[in-house]
Amino acid sequence: SARLASLAARRGWPGSPLGYVAAWLAAALGGAGLGGSLVGPVGVVLGVIAAPLGVEGWLNRHRQARAAAAELQLRDFAVALAAAVRAGLSIRLGLAEAARDLEEPLGPVIAAILRDLESGRPIDDALGRIVSDLDLPDARLLVTALAVHRRTGGQLPDLLDELAEVVGQRVEARRGARALMAQGRASGAVLAVLPVAFVALLSGTGGDGLGAFYRTPLGAGLLVIGVLLDGVGFLWIRRIVARVERSR
Repeated sequence: SARLASLAARRGWPGSPLGYVAAWLAAALGGAGLGGSLVGPVGVVLGVIAAPLGVEGWLNRHRQARAAAAELQLRDFAVALAAAVRAGLSIRLGLAEAARDLEEPLGPVIAAILRDLESGRPIDDALGRIVSDLDLPDARLLVTALAVHRRTGGQLPDLLDELAEVVGQRVEARRGARALMAQGRASGAVLAVLPVAFVALLSGTGGDGLGAFYRTPLGAGLLVIGVLLDGVGFLWIRRIVARVERSR
């Protein structure tokens, strides 16, 4: 159960691990029923594969939206922490003050850090939650800056202000890159869905004309090969788009 909980958390499932499994099973059963009614036995197999992938696609969009919100919150949190420290508060009290109005997804993480600090956990270990729970590249900058300041000293408010500016610039750059790559992602989705939708349309409107295509061993094999090649093309385009996004 711990492994299942870890998997559900990594995939960004918002509910319980059992709910994650139930969503997969429900998607597989629904996809099998829809595919079987449209295409026949081959459609059952395709539905069992495609519907859970739809669940993963939804989770992927949910993770991306959560990461985008956390990036903006992290910038504002650094600014608020700088103001609190400049007002004379310690880092521990500054964290509590800066997190006063934070909501999901950064708010609960900072609240957990404050609980760890109250229980006596070292501040460097507690701050590691920002990196492990949110998986943001900019969060590591904040944690490193606070750790270095605790060891060497210096003007922490100025450091946090500069950090907030850097984080803001990187957020805007990533948002621009995602906007530029939206056309590539849309093209990959259209190319992947169009052949399947075309076959399903012909199956629904052409009577038994396609029955020999997907109900004979040769036709079923060709259909499966075509869908696999379609999936490979979609993943290839998606990988190209992701690589371009990371390079920006």
